[in-house]
Amino acid sequence: MALRAALQAYYKFDNSGADDSKHKRSLDFTGAEAYATGKLGNGYDLPGNEANFADRGTDDPVLSFAGSGARYTIQFWFNPTTLSGGGRVSNTVVEKWNSGTSRGWSFAVDLTGSVSFVHAAAATLTTAAGLITTGSFHHIAVIANGTTIKIYVNNVERASTAFVANTLVTNVLRVGDSTAAVSPVDGVTDELALWNRALSTTELSQLYNSGAGLSIPGLGTSVKQLNVGEPFPSFVSTVAGLPSAVGLFGHYAMVSDASGGATMAFSDNVVWRRWSDRTVVS
Repeated sequence: MALRAALQAYYKFDNSGADDSKHKRSLDFTGAEAYATGKLGNGYDLPGNEANFADRGTDDPVLSFAGSGARYTIQFWFNPTTLSGGGRVSNTVVEKWNSGTSRGWSFAVDLTGSVSFVHAAAATLTTAAGLITTGSFHHIAVIANGTTIKIYVNNVERASTAFVANTLVTNVLRVGDSTAAVSPVDGVTDELALWNRALSTTELSQLYNSGAGLSIPGLGTSVKQLNVGEPFPSFVSTVAGLPSAVGLFGHYAMVSDASGGATMAFSDNVVWRRWSDRTVVS
């Protein structure tokens, strides 16, 4: 499956908050909009001050990753300038979170150098301390496959927990600080990407690229040649591996193990349906 399949947002932070996925979910900046050398090109440089962050100007329900059995992946590269000081409780890199309702999710690098991820409050993961150090980029990812949620640091699984269902949260996607506590990022964030499907470990290894990083291929000029705003070409999947149909209207998938044999399916933005007779793929 191509890395761009089910990609919902992709921020390269090459001197802008533009979204390089087809959805064009660009970021707005509060405080300084600053850039520094990133893992690939430039990255978003934040000074550890809660007056500086970036967020969406509108809610994107698909980024809540809500529902029973939701599948999603979040990845980024992070190089902290400091991990502690300035009154911070942690470095909240990215979140879509409402602390009052314990809904949504939040991804942070803690002051001990551990990585933590909260999904609907009931599913909290924290890695061992000391994995994240200052002065170098680290690849960080969370993958939820509907059954488990796992954190990976530098392409190694570091923590996992059982999946619990989340609910929609209207708080917008935010990068660089939390709405719940004083936890602004002090450092450079790069190559932030969010999918509403669980990437395979092979795909994760491609993105890590032996520590060199990888810009997600198939975007930019090639997307324009396919007409921006139009559905992407089909990809191959199993029934269990199909991402949520929500937000993928018009996408196609060749489902290899569908009931009755392999079939071409399409998303109607609610479910995946067989191309031949419009029945729900099972």
